[in-house]
Amino acid sequence: MRNLLTILPAIILFSLCAVAQQTSAAKQDQSVRINEIQVIGSHNSYHTGIAPSEHKLIEQQNPKAMRALDYEHKPLGDQLSGGVRQLEIDIYADSKGGRYSHPTIVDKVAAAGLPADPDFDPNHEMDKPGFKVMHVLNVDQRSSCHTLIACLTTIRSWSNLNPGHVPIFILIETKQGRPGTEASPSGPEPFTAATFDALDAEIRSVFSSKEMITPDEVRGSYATLFEAIQNSGKDTAGRKSGGWPTLAESRGKVIFLMDQRPVEAIYTEGHLHFVAG
Repeated sequence: MRNLLTILPAIILFSLCAVAQQTSAAKQDQSVRINEIQVIGSHNSYHTGIAPSEHKLIEQQNPKAMRALDYEHKPLGDQLSGGVRQLEIDIYADSKGGRYSHPTIVDKVAAAGLPADPDFDPNHEMDKPGFKVMHVLNVDQRSSCHTLIACLTTIRSWSNLNPGHVPIFILIETKQGRPGTEASPSGPEPFTAATFDALDAEIRSVFSSKEMITPDEVRGSYATLFEAIQNSGKDTAGRKSGGWPTLAESRGKVIFLMDQRPVEAIYTEGHLHFVAG
């Protein structure tokens, strides 16, 4: 009994401290906005490395390039469980399917007399229409999720199992030929306004509007996104809705970001509009 009475006050004190910390964190969530936080991120988050014979071939031909490609990441769900909150995904348009099903490096490995590597796409996901996820066309195509929908489904599943998480920032980079140049039959499919509409449709096929932080939400009643961002957190009389949401408003959600500027005009084509002040 003496020991119990000695420990009990410490337990009560610890519990009170835990409650106080939770209350303080909840208050902080109400004031801190998502542009004021820092998160851990990974680049080419889907990348699973280079197969042995492909590795040997690239190293023989271009050792410097092989050093740049010689890394791998855990599956997206494992990264999120490890604390990563920013993922970067490279996408290739493939409106008809099969455009990237037969990377030339496979034939080059055979021609060099090297042992065949494991099939990079045993389930033939690359044969189906839809955005594909990979690093370098015909050279470095091994991914933990070959399609954008598969990657996003993994992220959403993890999010549902971990409600209240810090928002996940998903950077999207489009891989395509140079703007204004005609696409090669064996090269990347170009991105048009219609391609970007299809990209939005794929994203919305996985995440509902309630699960995302969208540009319309950030813009609110401001005329432009830029104006809304400039006025984030300014508590003036008659303040308009919009601006970067607070951490409390953003927990459990994802936000998609474009990881490049040259595609901005094409992506927003036909979608820019202004809200009356």
